[in-house]
Amino acid sequence: MSISLSFKIKTMVTLSDRYIRDNVLQDHPLHQNQYAYQTGKSTEITLAQSENTCVGAMKHQEVIL
Repeated sequence: MSISLSFKIKTMVTLSDRYIRDNVLQDHPLHQNQYAYQTGKSTEITLAQSENTCVGAMKHQEVIL
């Protein structure tokens, strides 16, 4: 019986994720503004911070890129 491609891909993703979390991030922590692989940080928080940055820049008539 052959193992499905989907199972192989999911296994590789799981192993890669575990390697990154257990090895790479232990030696090279992410910047505080990087949200991937950080507990308690989400897409919603990132969007809210971006919105706050844009609103603040507009209030001060700054250029927003």
